[in-house]
Amino acid sequence: MRVRLTSGEDLQLPEDFLRALGITRGSEVPGETLERLREADRESRIYRRALRLLARRPRSTAELGRHLARLGPPEMVRAVQQRLEREGLLDDLRFAQLWATSRRARRGLGVDRLRKELLARGVRREVIEEALRAVREEEEVELAERLAGARLRTYRGLEPRVAARRLGAYLARRGFPWATVVSVLRRVGLLDPSSGDSGAYGGI
Repeated sequence: MRVRLTSGEDLQLPEDFLRALGITRGSEVPGETLERLREADRESRIYRRALRLLARRPRSTAELGRHLARLGPPEMVRAVQQRLEREGLLDDLRFAQLWATSRRARRGLGVDRLRKELLARGVRREVIEEALRAVREEEEVELAERLAGARLRTYRGLEPRVAARRLGAYLARRGFPWATVVSVLRRVGLLDPSSGDSGAYGGI
């Protein structure tokens, strides 16, 4: 609800908040209550800004907090975050799951890269591990093998050792664990199945 003060200030405040204070149109507002109204307006502005940010795309709690930090004190920002959590609009586990699903589908990223990206967005490590638990090792190998098959075409004419090093480095940059990289190099015939893991780069 929009409230205009005699000073000319415009405040946006929840109607139930105003009712709880017994404030109606034309009410005289004492100085102490006026300060509460200004604080509530500030928190309301932070909340509305948070809604606009979340409408554009999902965000982690830490990421949203960084965007809101300049709008009010930490305790007010945290109060807004807690409200959004209660309303189901801010959930780090759901954010991490959506991020992992989207980035794997669009960019073909492995779990190591996903973990790094989520950590950079302030998601707690235990939440990340829970979100990535659904990624089965077989799926990881299958995804890496599909990427490798497409990439191999660019290595035509190269010696197997050179192709293996380049493909291994490519998969590692995509965030696939070492064991997955070695498994894929063997599957595509660039690494001798009888060789140990250490041969994937140095020994081929």
